[in-house]
Amino acid sequence: MKPPASFAHNRTLFRPRAVRRFFSALCLAAATMSAAAAQCYQFSSSASGVTLKVDITSTVSKIGPISLGGGGRSITYVFIGNYTLTVGQSTQVSAGMGGGSSILYSGTPLFTTVNFTLGDPNFQSDWIVNLQGSGDLLPNGLPQTLPALSKWMLPGLGTHNDYIAIGSTGNTKFYTIDQISGCTTAGQPTISLSVPDLVFSYTEGGALPAPQTVAITNSGTGTLSWSASANMPWIVLSETSNTLTVSINPVGLAAGPHVGAITITAPGATNSPIAIPVEFTINAAAPPVISPATHFVPLTPCRVVDTRNPSSAFGGPAIAGGSSRDFPIPNSLCGIPSTAAAYSLNVAVVPKAHLGYITVWPAGQSQPFVATLNSLDGRIKSNAAIVPAGVNGAISIYATDTTDVILDINGYFVPGPASSATAFYPLTPCRVADTRNAVGPLGGPGLTARTTRTFPIAESACGVPANAQAYSLNFAAIPRGPLGYLTAWPSGKPQPLVASLNALTGTITANAVIVPAGTGQAVDVFTTNDTDLVIDINGYFAPQGPGGLALYAMTPCRVWDSRQPSGTPPFSKAVNLSVTSSPCDLPGTAQAFVFNATVVPPGPFGFLTMWPEGEPQPLAATLNALDGAITNNMAIVPTTNGSITVFGSNPTHLVLDLFGFFAP
Repeated sequence: MKPPASFAHNRTLFRPRAVRRFFSALCLAAATMSAAAAQCYQFSSSASGVTLKVDITSTVSKIGPISLGGGGRSITYVFIGNYTLTVGQSTQVSAGMGGGSSILYSGTPLFTTVNFTLGDPNFQSDWIVNLQGSGDLLPNGLPQTLPALSKWMLPGLGTHNDYIAIGSTGNTKFYTIDQISGCTTAGQPTISLSVPDLVFSYTEGGALPAPQTVAITNSGTGTLSWSASANMPWIVLSETSNTLTVSINPVGLAAGPHVGAITITAPGATNSPIAIPVEFTINAAAPPVISPATHFVPLTPCRVVDTRNPSSAFGGPAIAGGSSRDFPIPNSLCGIPSTAAAYSLNVAVVPKAHLGYITVWPAGQSQPFVATLNSLDGRIKSNAAIVPAGVNGAISIYATDTTDVILDINGYFVPGPASSATAFYPLTPCRVADTRNAVGPLGGPGLTARTTRTFPIAESACGVPANAQAYSLNFAAIPRGPLGYLTAWPSGKPQPLVASLNALTGTITANAVIVPAGTGQAVDVFTTNDTDLVIDINGYFAPQGPGGLALYAMTPCRVWDSRQPSGTPPFSKAVNLSVTSSPCDLPGTAQAFVFNATVVPPGPFGFLTMWPEGEPQPLAATLNALDGAITNNMAIVPTTNGSITVFGSNPTHLVLDLFGFFAP
C-alpha cells in the first residue's frame, strides 16, 4: 500500500480538535523553543505495513493550563522533530517539523492526545498521526508508559483505536495503530552544512559567476553517506567526499530572478533530506559596443593556431576545460597587421572527449554569454567566425572541456576607407553550385577523394560581378562516408595547409567560407574523401563604390533564443524576426547581419534557411543537422527592413548570436 502520491498543502486538511488546538498553541509558543532530551517513538500499523518513527529533537514550552467548561482544564505541549513515514516500500522523511500533545484533566487526567501533523519536504502532502490514550505523563507531555495496544474511551463515544491518518479532507486514509515502541537514535549521523543557502548573480554578456562550495560534514554519530540533486537544470553539481561544488549554467534563461534548490539526502541521517535554496539573478546586458566602420582585406587562407603542435604562443598546449587562452593574431606568421580591427577565421576543435562549447571574443573584454561552436559528442567540428581584435590584437577562446583548437584566417578588416580594402555587397542567398546536378562547371560530377576541382563562381546565375575579390559562401558537403576535410582557396594559388570543413561522421555538414577570388574568378576545392558539394552565396567583397557596405564589428549579442520563455515548443515553419528591434541596439541602417546560428533540434533536422524578410524563400540552406546534433554555422544574412525570415524543415530550437552588421 502506498500513501497518496500528492496532496496540496492545505491548512483546511482534516485534523482532530486537539490538532487544531496544537496549531493555535504553536503560533503562541514558537518563540520559546528550548532544547530537550531526545525521545524517539515508533507507531506501527503492522497489518497495513505502515510505520511512523518520531524523533523529538526540541520542545516549545507548554500552553496552559486552560480552563474548560465543567471544571476541567487542558495543557498543550508543542515539540519539533524528525519524522520517517513508511508505507509499504515507500518512505518519506520530514525534518524539523512540528508535533504536539494535549492533555485533558477532569480532576485526574481524562485522556491524552498526541498529534503529529507533518509535511513532506516538497509540501505536497500532510501526514497526521493521532495517538490517543491515558496514563502518566512526562514533563513535556508525552505518555511515560505506552501500551502495546493503545485505545481510549470518551464518555458517550465509546472505545476508539489510535490511528495514522494520511491525506486531505475527503481523501484521507486511516491506518489503525497496533504497536507502539521506543526507538533509538544512537549511531545516527546528522547533516551539517557550511552555508544555509547560495546566491549567484550574472550580467548578460559578462563573465559567468564563480562556482561556490558547500562543505558537508557529520555533526552526529555513525557514518554519513550523502548524495545531492538539483531541481533546476541550470544548477550544475560536482561532488567529492565532503564537499559539493555548485556552478551555474545560464544558457536558455531570461534576464530576471531564478529560484531553485539542492536536496542533500543521507540514508539514516536525523535531518535527511535537507534543502539548500539557490537564488540566481540575471541582469540585462548593457548595449553592445559597436566598432567604427571597417573594410575587408582578403588573404589566401593561412593557419594561425594549432594547439596540437609543440607548446608556443600559437601551438600547444590544448585549452584545458573551464579555462581560456589568448592568441595575439598579428604576431603570427600570416602577415596580419597590428591595425586589423577584426579577423575572418575558421575555428576548428579537436576535443579530447565531449565538448560543451567554446566561446571566441576580443581579448581584454568580459566573456560574453554566447557559444561559437558545440561538440557534445566529441567530434572534430569547425565553424566560421568574424571576431573583433582585442587588446594587442589578440582574441580569447574559452572551452568548457579540454580541447585542441585550430585557427585558420582568410582575411581581416581594417578601420576607415583604406583604398586597398574592399566593401561588402550583399546578395539574397543563391545557389552557385550543386554537384548532385547534371555534369557541368557548376554541377556534377561529385568530388573524388584526394582530388581538386575548380568552381568558376562568377559564371553562376547569382549576379556576381567580374570585379569581386572575395566571396561569402556557404559550403554543404554530402559525403559518401567519413570525410576528413575540404579545403577551399583562390584558383591559381598553391593549396594552403588549412581546412574549410570537417565531416568525420559522414553526415551532411555545412560551414560558412570566405574565399578570395582566384584566376578566372574561380575557387579551388580539395577533398580527402568522395563527396558531393553544394555552394550557396550571400554576398561578395569588391572595391569600394556605390552600394558597398562596411563591417561594424560588435560585442557578441544574443538576438533570439526560441527556447524562451521556458517551455516554448520547437518551431518548424517560417518565422519573421526583427533584428534591429532586438536588445542588441542596432541602427536602422544595417543592410546585412553577421550571425552565429545554432540549432538545437529534438531529432533529425533537414535544413535551416535564413533570408531577407519580404522576399521569397530562396533555394539555399544555412546549415544541416540530419543526425540531430546541436549544430552551429556563421551566416551573413541580408536585410531590406531590419528583419529576416528563418525556416526550419523540421522542428527545432534556434539561437541567434550577432557578431556585427554591414551598413553604409
